[in-house]
Amino acid sequence: MKKDIGLVLSSGGARGATQIGVIKTLEKQGYNIKSVSGASIGSMIAGMYARGDLYEFEQWITSLTEEEILNMLGFTLKKNGILKVDSFFEILNQKFPDKNIEDLNIPCAIAATDIISNKPIYFTKGSLYKAMRASIAIPSLIVPVHYNNTILVDGGVLNPIPIEPLPNRDKLDVFVINLYANEEGKNLIVKEKTDNIISPNRRNRRYNAFINRIENFISRANVKNILDYVTSPAISADNVGYIQLLNTSAIAMIERIADLSIKAYPPDVIIDIPKDICKVLDFGNIKELIEYGEVKALETLKKMVL
Repeated sequence: MKKDIGLVLSSGGARGATQIGVIKTLEKQGYNIKSVSGASIGSMIAGMYARGDLYEFEQWITSLTEEEILNMLGFTLKKNGILKVDSFFEILNQKFPDKNIEDLNIPCAIAATDIISNKPIYFTKGSLYKAMRASIAIPSLIVPVHYNNTILVDGGVLNPIPIEPLPNRDKLDVFVINLYANEEGKNLIVKEKTDNIISPNRRNRRYNAFINRIENFISRANVKNILDYVTSPAISADNVGYIQLLNTSAIAMIERIADLSIKAYPPDVIIDIPKDICKVLDFGNIKELIEYGEVKALETLKKMVL
């Protein structure tokens, strides 16, 4: 098999951190990643790798506490989302100044979804961070992006595993990181968070405003628990609420589209990550997720030579 590869990074929330570990293993094993594509969290990992800053980004993001990450997401009560993420990108731009996609070290494609025309959009030029911002806009959770008289949301909505737009796909062996694998993964993360309560005296003004409004409806609410609730799928047929019903339906569709993408554009190698390894916004286990990605990639590569 060729050592020059194209890498496709899928959507999948916080478990996307495993993709950093996968990349580290691929490079240690001598693979040369010559192009990347990504959707949602995969767009962020792909973009930071393509610009040559992935490992510095890893050091920064793993130095932050879960509370610090949540605060940077910028809570709001807009009708089309509860997270703005503007603060995160402002800080990201300070640490790693934005670049145009066409000026990155290797070719890169970022997937987003045009919900007005109901079609995928692939960014291969222009501002990297604007493309990332559109690609991570999870519907109903992260405020969407207005772009050229249309509205863009998460690339994972229509193309969670963006193999089709991978630059130079026909000239490279294609590796896919699939964050929707059906294998069991619930017990793979060793470090578990037992207390998600955020101390009231450490809340910033926006956080306090958010909590004060929510606490009119939910007793002793905290943002982490609210976000976990909003993003959680149904786990029991006996108690399926409105939000869980919508989330579970959306997840089922995205997983089906991911499977169809793999069948439509069969990759040379698939590195599977269990879809239940963590919650969508479980930013408290980033280091462990990265380490798991390293292990999982190595297991996959070993099987290839057997």
